Amino acid sequence: MGSKTVMPRRDARLEMRISAEIKALLDEAAASVGLSTSAFVLATVTPRAREVVHQREVIEKHRENLSACRQDESAS
Repeated sequence: MGSKTVMPRRDARLEMRISAEIKALLDEAAASVGLSTSAFVLATVTPRAREVVHQREVIEKHRENLSACRQDESAS
């Protein structure tokens, strides 16, 4: 039996004002890979957003660990 992909519910909107030149560029890029402009932007931006959030989490964890080490050193 084939696997069924469950798509997350799309219940939020994102709107932005962009120049006509950027819109044309996005439309052309999306068409060149066979996607709608919305699908292209979503597919392009989502991985980068995850990367940025992950990097922030790593930095925060590093700061927490560094702070804990400094507290351990000062307690000694």
